[in-house]
Amino acid sequence: MGDASNAEVVELSELAFSDLVAHVEEVLEEDEPTLLTLSDLVKFYTSRLEHFFKTECDMVNATRLKERILEDSPTLTAHSEGREVYLALKYGIEVMLTRAK
Repeated sequence: MGDASNAEVVELSELAFSDLVAHVEEVLEEDEPTLLTLSDLVKFYTSRLEHFFKTECDMVNATRLKERILEDSPTLTAHSEGREVYLALKYGIEVMLTRAK
């Protein structure tokens, strides 16, 4: 990621992740219950990394990102449906998955 030092890489990566968490919280605060797709969250996170590093980023490991999101947001749960992984608030995922089909 360019000429950034390890400390800068960590700092900018944390900043991109905090933007992602803020985005997730904003989406989940909407009146209508929402399903988040992991693929969309990976795209969002990648775009934030590219913004901060001012360069194209390598592929983000989706599984690690999902685990990190779930660790940071214990009210979320993940559900796999085919190749897609959905994240939603634990109390409403069944209702939202039924609507999504």
